[in-house]
Amino acid sequence: TNGYFGVVCAMTSHNLHDVAKAISEKYPDKPLIIAGDNDRFNANGNVGKLTAEAVATEFGAKVVIPEFNKENDRGSDFNDLKKSEGLDKVKEVFRQMLQKKQEAKLEEKVEKKKSRGR
Repeated sequence: TNGYFGVVCAMTSHNLHDVAKAISEKYPDKPLIIAGDNDRFNANGNVGKLTAEAVATEFGAKVVIPEFNKENDRGSDFNDLKKSEGLDKVKEVFRQMLQKKQEAKLEEKVEKKKSRGR
C-alpha cells in the first residue's frame, strides 16, 4: 500500500457483519482490518471484541482491539484510547498489528519456498 487506508465505520457491533460483507464484496482484493471495541465492562460480555473476532474469521480480516494501560480506565474504543493515552498510542497499536501481518506474509513466503524445494 501507499501507507493510506480507507476507513468505514459500522458504529455498532449489530451491523458489523453487514458492513464487512459489503466492503469485502466491493473491494475483494483489499485487506480488511476490523478495529473492534473492548467492551470488557459490559454486563453482557465483551460484545465488541467477540463480534469483531467472529466477523474477522468469516471474512479473513485482521482484528485490532484497544488495550488500556490505566487500571481505572473505563474506555472501550479507539477514541477512548486516544483521549486516555494519546494519538501516538493508537498509532502504535495499528503499527504493531500491521507489522505482525507483514511478518506473517514473509513467513508464508518462506514456507512456500521450502515446500517447493523438497
